[in-house]
Amino acid sequence: MGELTARMRGQGKIFRGAAFLAAANYEVRVFQDYVEVPTQDKGHAKIPGAKYIDCDLMPFPYMAEIGSRLTLHMDDGRKLDLLVVGDNSLKPTGAIY
Repeated sequence: MGELTARMRGQGKIFRGAAFLAAANYEVRVFQDYVEVPTQDKGHAKIPGAKYIDCDLMPFPYMAEIGSRLTLHMDDGRKLDLLVVGDNSLKPTGAIY
């Protein structure tokens, strides 16, 4: 995993489509990978590579089944789409918007 570049914490709301499921505390972390490339002067430079987002919800929305697509509405107005991939496990499916 890359370098931690952002961390957001707060009280959010979990939705499945337009249906409100639960309120939850969240922690969203954004990681940035870097690629090391050679330069003309035989040195190296780091350029930004892929970004990864990780998210934890407390409490986990117990009514969300594996395969459910959820949306976290963060307290600053931004949103993050999530996929439930296991018991107490979810993965972001895109960028924060």
